[in-house]
Amino acid sequence: MIVTYPLEDAWPAIVGRITAIRNRYIDLCDWTEDEVFTACQDQKAFLFCNDEDDSFAIVKVKERQGVKILFVWIAYGENGKRDRNMSFLKEIARNAGATRIEMGSPRRGFDRMPGWRRGMTTYVAEV
Repeated sequence: MIVTYPLEDAWPAIVGRITAIRNRYIDLCDWTEDEVFTACQDQKAFLFCNDEDDSFAIVKVKERQGVKILFVWIAYGENGKRDRNMSFLKEIARNAGATRIEMGSPRRGFDRMPGWRRGMTTYVAEV
């Protein structure tokens, strides 16, 4: 089940994982933790947590050529739970009225998942 909390309540539980992601891909991240927090606070991005595990996604809703897209800006999920996490993202996308999910990742691997195809450095899945 997807749960949203007041940002100030959820942030302490996830900021360490966000920092770990940034540190791992420091040369590729064009954001800081403060910028992510501010974007969520200003509702330019949205934090969703999965209460069944420690998964979370910080997403932005974009529109391109009349198509609403859920852009996964930052995400964390436990290894081996990709299918469940994909269901989590699709539920968020449907609730946002998006017909496509996109994400960028420095990791290859997602192109081996059913429903994803590699588009330059962006992965795309239909909802």
